[in-house]
Amino acid sequence: MCSSDLANPIAGAGLVPPVGPDAQRLGHFGPVLAWPSVPIHWGLTPDGRVMSFGATSDGQQGGYRDYVVWDPARGSGPESFLLLPNTTAVDSFCAGQWLLADTGETLISGGNQLIDGINGYGRTDVMRFNPLDNGVRLVTPMQVPRWYATTLADARGQVVALGGRVVPAMPDGERAVAARVPEVLDPATGQWRLLDGAASDLAYGLSMGSWWYPRAWLGPDDRLFIVAHNGRLFSLDTAGQGSLTAWTPRLANVSAHLPAAMYAPGRLITVRNGQQVSLIDINGARPVVSAAAPISRHRRFASGTLLANGQWFVNGGTSVEDNVLEGAHLQAELWDPDSGAWRDLASAALPRLYHSNAMLLPDGTVLTGGGGLPGPLVNANVEIYYPPYLYRQDGSGEPAARPVIDTTPQAVTWGESLALRTRSARPIARMTLVGASQATHAFNVGQRFQALKFRADGQRLRVSLPRDRRQAPAGYYLLFAIDTDGVPSVAKLLRLRD
Repeated sequence: MCSSDLANPIAGAGLVPPVGPDAQRLGHFGPVLAWPSVPIHWGLTPDGRVMSFGATSDGQQGGYRDYVVWDPARGSGPESFLLLPNTTAVDSFCAGQWLLADTGETLISGGNQLIDGINGYGRTDVMRFNPLDNGVRLVTPMQVPRWYATTLADARGQVVALGGRVVPAMPDGERAVAARVPEVLDPATGQWRLLDGAASDLAYGLSMGSWWYPRAWLGPDDRLFIVAHNGRLFSLDTAGQGSLTAWTPRLANVSAHLPAAMYAPGRLITVRNGQQVSLIDINGARPVVSAAAPISRHRRFASGTLLANGQWFVNGGTSVEDNVLEGAHLQAELWDPDSGAWRDLASAALPRLYHSNAMLLPDGTVLTGGGGLPGPLVNANVEIYYPPYLYRQDGSGEPAARPVIDTTPQAVTWGESLALRTRSARPIARMTLVGASQATHAFNVGQRFQALKFRADGQRLRVSLPRDRRQAPAGYYLLFAIDTDGVPSVAKLLRLRD
């Protein structure tokens, strides 16, 4: 499969921002839109569509049923959706997911098994969703059953499966069993290999629920950096049998249900209990942890989404520890990495609690949706958030004119200088790169942000791509041009790889 197979010149055109009062300051949530199922999992495909799974069309748990593919270029009506049968009979409810750099397929690993009437057993099954034919097929299974595992790529291009649960707690009081040994998928052999040398309960086992979608990123030292839910920090080397390095200090205020993100190369933000926020710099010989301004609300089950300009949009969640409407937050908020401050944004129409989701679209909007299974509301619907940068700054609430990237880059590599042609009423002030989203359970494993160096000659730009995979792993990215008023273009989707 070559990159031209996945090129789609109109993908990501998105929907026209509606007029919104005070939208230049607060942004604006559009109307509630129907979605064919609760979008427990979703991610961007290389042609600019959104693929979601994890629930049935009648609002029940059931990743063994249909997959939903939405094409934003076709609007938001029924004609914009494909409802695709899962022909594998595998329940991908609460599986791991990753967008493969080499093929553009979405890898779906693990999921749920019902055994003797008890849900929550992990499974070893692995599937691939192919955006070219919209098909799902079974491939080589993992060695360890996993439910709620994180999957991501290491510096060698291998997919790594971290954490997940093998066996749930039993009614007779027998403890649950976690997948405390990670494993890697070798792209050369297609086989999974256990990393017995990196086994750990503290990093991704039963310790304070650290098996629950471990928060992990590829760091600048070629290792995976892990922020365990118990507050401990680790680096995972996937070479050979694997090895794990533990770091100090330990973060306080434990939670498995709060968002985190890599907001710049080697720089992490993680929300903790008690509205506390920690920053972690992993660019040096050892991690450096510092406190950030507290978030305004405790947001259990919230989503955090990096925007085209590098600011972090956080929406949904609840101030109480149960999945109930009491304490649900409709108002979103925004963290600015330049000032370190939080500020309030517009309010959504519906609460977004457990099994809700959010992701950045190529048009610079944020797709928010889901919640339920179980929950006080079963939200088979979405709302699109239009950030302030899409609006004129004159208070009219009207959408701003946007720059345009005319060139359509496809496959690019590290250190390349990319020649682009733009159309814009104002000079281009920034070029930014945002990883393509793969999101579920308050964690978007695909997103990461960085600003790019560039030179401008009128409407022609020469953009310097990241120098190596330490700054940007192989994969799919959204490339934005942002003008001097802070207005972003619709992104170009490009693939960064060897």
